[in-house]
Amino acid sequence: MELHRDARGDLAELYRQDWFPDISLVQWNVSRCLSNSLRGVHLHLLHSDFLTVLSGQFVFGLRDLRPSSPTCGLSVSLELPNASILIPPGVAHGFHCVAEGTLVYGLTHPWDIADDLACRWDDPELGIDFTATDPILSPRDGGGQLRGHAGPVPGALG
Repeated sequence: MELHRDARGDLAELYRQDWFPDISLVQWNVSRCLSNSLRGVHLHLLHSDFLTVLSGQFVFGLRDLRPSSPTCGLSVSLELPNASILIPPGVAHGFHCVAEGTLVYGLTHPWDIADDLACRWDDPELGIDFTATDPILSPRDGGGQLRGHAGPVPGALG
């Protein structure tokens, strides 16, 4: 995310439709996160997430579970300071807030609990290193519905 600074502060372009002409973002959310909090790991079969880091330090963890994807079964952890990422359906994802921060994210379909599966963040089969030790979790994220299921997910696009 490129910042344009002057005496008044700064301006950053968050999203332009022509960056992703094949998707339409219909819901926008803001997430403020405390240090050492972890959100996820979540899996959506219907919608994409477009996440932008506004402040703070985050480690994103991703695992591709799309059966027909050339990267199916691969996991990655990455830090995206002041950057954006588009996460397609079928890619399990979560983020660890290393230093208190704020994210804004758009969804291609309105959020629906039926399309928000939870995996245990520390499931070794996911192969994701969040660099977290005893993170702050929601009760749902701490439980995770798909523990031990880090293989391709039927119905996942890609």
